[in-house]
Amino acid sequence: MSRFGVNKEPDAILNRGVLPADMVNMAFATTTVVSGHGEAVVCDTGMNTKVGQIAKLILSDKAPDTPLQKKLGEVGKKLGLAALAICSFIFIIGILKRIPWLEMFMTSVGLAVAAIPEGLPAIVTILLSIGVTKMAKKNSIIRKLPAVETLGCSEVICSDKTGTLTQNKMKVVQITDGFSAITNQITSTNRLILELR
Repeated sequence: MSRFGVNKEPDAILNRGVLPADMVNMAFATTTVVSGHGEAVVCDTGMNTKVGQIAKLILSDKAPDTPLQKKLGEVGKKLGLAALAICSFIFIIGILKRIPWLEMFMTSVGLAVAAIPEGLPAIVTILLSIGVTKMAKKNSIIRKLPAVETLGCSEVICSDKTGTLTQNKMKVVQITDGFSAITNQITSTNRLILELR
């Protein structure tokens, strides 16, 4: 295997269940041929290819509820149960006081409707959009509103090697050959492992 490519072996026979990275007799869509020539048989097309399977996973992936969405759901359930209990209690008191049951039913339904916080989702959306605006002023771009609240609850952030959440400045901290640190004995034949921070 070279640094920039993978050597393919068309005569290789592989067992079932081999990972795509180990399929040395297959060429995948969207890959680039670095050198050589060859003929290929198309096995899959469209969403059945490995790239298509990755696209399916991305499209079907549903983000979990944020802590704020979970708490709002709990508050909604508690308010609904409390409203039902209070409305039932008022309905029973009205019947005991000999008020017509239809009038008491309409009163209870009106109270139940009034107890539902219809403005709560709008208020939450407005607050999250204010958070997005403040973060945008500090050069942090957020695509989805719930991400603001999730980011606010985060204690540890792990980023990838692109430096998206870092200064994008790396320096060599240590050079090793896999067994011990190398200081002045760096040659082109050493297999080096660089630890970057």
